[in-house]
Amino acid sequence: MQYEDQMEYPKRSANGDAGEYLAAYSLTKALGWPCRLYGVDLGVDAELEILDDQGVSRGDIVKVQIKTMQPEKTKPELAIYVDERHIDYWQRFCLPVIVCCVDLSQEKVYWRQITATEAFRSRGQSRKVTFDREVDLISPQARPLLEKLVHPAESKEILPLFQELERRFARLPQGIVRFFDLDQIVEIDSLCEDVSEVLQKLERILAFFPWRVNAFENARLGAIRDDVLALKRDGAMAAADILNGG
Repeated sequence: MQYEDQMEYPKRSANGDAGEYLAAYSLTKALGWPCRLYGVDLGVDAELEILDDQGVSRGDIVKVQIKTMQPEKTKPELAIYVDERHIDYWQRFCLPVIVCCVDLSQEKVYWRQITATEAFRSRGQSRKVTFDREVDLISPQARPLLEKLVHPAESKEILPLFQELERRFARLPQGIVRFFDLDQIVEIDSLCEDVSEVLQKLERILAFFPWRVNAFENARLGAIRDDVLALKRDGAMAAADILNGG
């Protein structure tokens, strides 16, 4: 019997829901960590809470986006297309983000990290993210890889580099560069290079692990970068004036 006001559960919605539930189940079963599905999708579908070997939480979270598909079984890799705005959002996220691809036909789940430096295969309205059926399968072997996302070895360098950056930045002059002589301008340029060296080291680390610094620290990095560029620009102009007899 058909009713004009009958409620329908579209197959697309059913597949999407099944994929999310299967991903949460697979992550929890394989890793032994809780995976919480969100009721509201704002670019991520779930969060995975990292536990230590004793099952104790340290408050470390990985955000999870879930995509569901029923691909051809013969292909060695899977591929999904994701809106460009989603990838841009994830790359700026303050926590690590992974994308899970759910193969409903095989009831298997695969994962990839989204990093700020990754170049995806296509341009335009969507980008292609590929998954290897062997390498990217969710399994207990993924535990150490996911743990490294929240506690990367490189993050140990961040605090010492910040301290060194502030120490070198404090040596830069606060006056107006055009009032300095040529020798002073050359020295200032050398000091700017010293600051830039540390700044670049930090930026290389944070390109992969942006969530390891807070908004205040990010703003501080931007302010130092801008000040160094301004000093170098003013120094170059002042040196040109001196050499031209200005």
